[in-house]
Amino acid sequence: MSDPVSAAASIVGLIGLVNEVSKILITYVSAVKSAPEEARRLQSELAVFGSVLNQFRDFLRKEQQGQLKGSHFGDMSFLVSVLGFTSSQLNELYKKLDKLSPHGGNKVAEFWEKLKWPMKQEECEKTMVTLHRLAQCLQFSLEVSNYSLLSEAYSDVMARLEKNQSNVQVTISTLQQIMVPIPEQLSIQSNQLGDILAILGEVEKYGAEIREISRGVRQLTVRSQEEALVELGQWMTRIEPQIRHRDISTKRLDGTGDWFVQTRNFRDWAGLNNDGEDFGVGTRVFGCFGKPGAGKSIICSLVIDHLAQVAKSQKNTCVLWIYCDYGDEPQQTPENMVGALLKQVLHTDTGSGVFDDIVKELQTTKKGSGTLKFDSGCKFLAEALRKFNTSYICIDALDEFQNRDKFLHSLNELLKSPGLKDSLRIFFTGRPQIAEEVKGYFVQDSGLLSVTLEANKSDIEKFVNDKINSDDSGILMSMDQRKEIVNRIMETSDGMFLLPALQIQHVLDQPTIRTRREALASMPRELEGTFLEMIRRIESQPEGKKNQGVSTLQWVLLSERQLTIEELRHALSIRPGDKQLDEEGFPTNRSLLDCCLGLVIIDESTESVRLVHKSLQDFFEKRSGKLFPRGHEEIASTCLTYMSFNKNSHLDSTKRVLHDYAIRNWGHHVRKSSDGAVAAGIGGFEIASAILRDNSSNSYGYFPWFNAYNRQYHRYELGYIDSTTESDIFHIPVHFGLTGLVQYILENWTINIDHGFEYGVYTNETPLLRAVKLGHNALAKLLLEKGADTEPHNSDGDRPLLFAAEKGNDAAVRLLLDADADIEAQQGGRSQGTTALIAAAGSGHYTIVKLLLDKGANVDSEAYDGTTPLMQAVFHPLVVHLLLERGADVNLRDDEGYTALQLGISKIATLKLLLENGANIEDKQDTGTALSKAAYRGLDASVQFLLDKGADIEAPDVRGRPPLYYAALRGNESTIRLLLDNGADPHAKDKDGRTIWIDMNRTLRDKVTEDENHFLRKFLTQKG
Repeated sequence: MSDPVSAAASIVGLIGLVNEVSKILITYVSAVKSAPEEARRLQSELAVFGSVLNQFRDFLRKEQQGQLKGSHFGDMSFLVSVLGFTSSQLNELYKKLDKLSPHGGNKVAEFWEKLKWPMKQEECEKTMVTLHRLAQCLQFSLEVSNYSLLSEAYSDVMARLEKNQSNVQVTISTLQQIMVPIPEQLSIQSNQLGDILAILGEVEKYGAEIREISRGVRQLTVRSQEEALVELGQWMTRIEPQIRHRDISTKRLDGTGDWFVQTRNFRDWAGLNNDGEDFGVGTRVFGCFGKPGAGKSIICSLVIDHLAQVAKSQKNTCVLWIYCDYGDEPQQTPENMVGALLKQVLHTDTGSGVFDDIVKELQTTKKGSGTLKFDSGCKFLAEALRKFNTSYICIDALDEFQNRDKFLHSLNELLKSPGLKDSLRIFFTGRPQIAEEVKGYFVQDSGLLSVTLEANKSDIEKFVNDKINSDDSGILMSMDQRKEIVNRIMETSDGMFLLPALQIQHVLDQPTIRTRREALASMPRELEGTFLEMIRRIESQPEGKKNQGVSTLQWVLLSERQLTIEELRHALSIRPGDKQLDEEGFPTNRSLLDCCLGLVIIDESTESVRLVHKSLQDFFEKRSGKLFPRGHEEIASTCLTYMSFNKNSHLDSTKRVLHDYAIRNWGHHVRKSSDGAVAAGIGGFEIASAILRDNSSNSYGYFPWFNAYNRQYHRYELGYIDSTTESDIFHIPVHFGLTGLVQYILENWTINIDHGFEYGVYTNETPLLRAVKLGHNALAKLLLEKGADTEPHNSDGDRPLLFAAEKGNDAAVRLLLDADADIEAQQGGRSQGTTALIAAAGSGHYTIVKLLLDKGANVDSEAYDGTTPLMQAVFHPLVVHLLLERGADVNLRDDEGYTALQLGISKIATLKLLLENGANIEDKQDTGTALSKAAYRGLDASVQFLLDKGADIEAPDVRGRPPLYYAALRGNESTIRLLLDNGADPHAKDKDGRTIWIDMNRTLRDKVTEDENHFLRKFLTQKG
């Protein structure tokens, strides 16, 4: 309610409620001879109150353009508070009297006589007093002198009325003292003020109750929204960057790395220099490349904390981050990474509702698609970041993100996105080997600034001193001895934090000053030698510690994913031949870490166990065959033993924490060990096949547990096994690629080798198709030799040959072609009509394209949408060259009218090849020629190339709009300059006689920022 009209409308509702209650009372009093007297009096009081309400309604309507013009009635105003209280009283009265209304076919008189009057006398008297006082209050407001009170806060009105009443009482008291008769009007005024103050007291009490309820409702709403946002975040990604950041930043010593955020490079990139110089203009991406152990993660955590502090003082600034992790590769997909950024940005809202539209769309997407698609995630992220004046994205250890190309491309697109061109900045760390790759994404468009990062000497000194000061061994070293340790370690640090960390730990682990001095003198001076020394020390421990240390390293290194500390404790407790889990075999967390001498740590952010550093992982991977020759065999044996624990075990399935890992990964470890070793180590394939066949409903074996797990978590890595046929079960060793076990089963079970199976969203997936999909080529060869059908396809249309061609699996393609697979078979589902050649060309697999062409594949085969191999290959110039050599038609169109030239505008090498082989440079589709498409995308190099090759700078689209129009449509400043400098006409008209100026007025306001729009207008004006 904000104005007199709204107030009048509210009163109309109250009048209707009064009429309803009055109707009930009139009927009751008329029909029931024994109706109590208070019912008749209540009817009369209600009639009077209704009359006052009608007067007040008329008053508000009349004065909306008079005394009350421009008045605003807030939620805490006198009028709104009184009307709210009135509504609550009338509704309460209606609820009590509504039971007196006759229902059904009852005769009215008989009905009323049977009903008891629902209100006690004192309750009825109180209601009448309340109605009387409310009437007095409203009549008081109708006086001209009191108009202004209506919009004031009722608490202020009360204070004023209390003061008035106090003055009246003082006057009355004075008159009584001097024995002067009290005027009747003064007594009436005193009584009226008393009634009004009494009712306002009730209004205040009612308002306090309502505010308390509203506060509770708001808190519940906020809590519900927060819970919904958390649930939405979990749907977007399981990655939790905040936890990892907290884990790293809490381990950072105060002052470490402070020098970095004071450097000119950093401050220019962050936009924090205010000395008037523009050294950092155009530098929106800052990369720090450093050798292993240089302290990149520490610096990244410092940058994040520093920017977070800056954000507190700078209005509307957002800081997002991601820590990449070599040990979490399954989670590190481009979709999850974008989801992690989006999740963070949505949580920056403190209740303003700025992201409500985005959250609503995400909720709709969640209900519809089931997963957050990469393109959708990027779109939502861009929308969210546009809400900020400045945004920072910090990425640590980019080299540990294996599938980073798609992610990097999306970041580059974000940087060029309208509304983010000047506001978004990206910081990342990584090893030097990715420097050239990253530069390829950012140098041209975003001005990549890169530096080499090394551990700062003062930071190393601070770190080593801290470790010495924290030594609780009780060994007292002199200051000279301390200095010697610090100086020697700093001399060998070689720009790393990791090496000094391992060295100081090695020195401080010694039991005497003498052995510490000897360790200091003999310690390796480089990282690899230090690792070897650590392994030697682990193997030199007493037998029990040695075995536990080696087993721990073996599990941590060779496991298919990071293990939680509890999973590892279970794994280390298992012995060959165990029949049940022995909890007395669980090592403690401390003993588990101590026996590894610091090479293994517990990641508190995930409660998982990991190697101390990625460089240690690299070291082990080079030597795993020598260090752990039977590692996979022993882990496979442990997994199968764990899975074999049955109903006789005293632990239920929820406490079998290693069961999930064992079920999902035993086969991977079997595959990675030799068949001979497995046979010797786990008793042959009979054990594995026996476990596979263990489908007893009373067992905690493989299938019952896995089915329950699938139903609860909806995970389909191994498929949903809902039957017990041997052909269904056969898919398990197929999934793992266990060629030897598959052969054993084929020879000993009754199996349909082409039996289709459900894998997640795919149905009817045969063993051969599954083997090809997972790259199990030896298994695919076996299945083909055993007569598997080469042409099966699943519910999405995937075929073995097409899938192998698309994924670049040369060996599988050769196997399938040798088995006479149909080379021209077309795929259904999402890629309808795609052939093996189209799939291979689109993925840039030169060798496979050549193989398919040599085997007679049609060089101009078409998918259902008219796409040809040449069109798909435009991003891969070598493949384009091969296809053109084999006679591909350069001017074919797809169903939307695009040619290869138009589809390949971003690759100049491709454009050159196509034009040299007869492509028509002026060939156009609805939105113009290749030049228009390059202008629209801001591909300046391609625009210049096409102009140099004679492209018509005014070539119109179907509506007569030239390339300049498309450059302006996207606000591509440099492209507009390029076209105008080459003679483009800024006054060119389309078929309807409109110039680019008209189109800009209509279109650009929704396509580019205000600053960009201003630039375009100014620039085009300068050009005439």
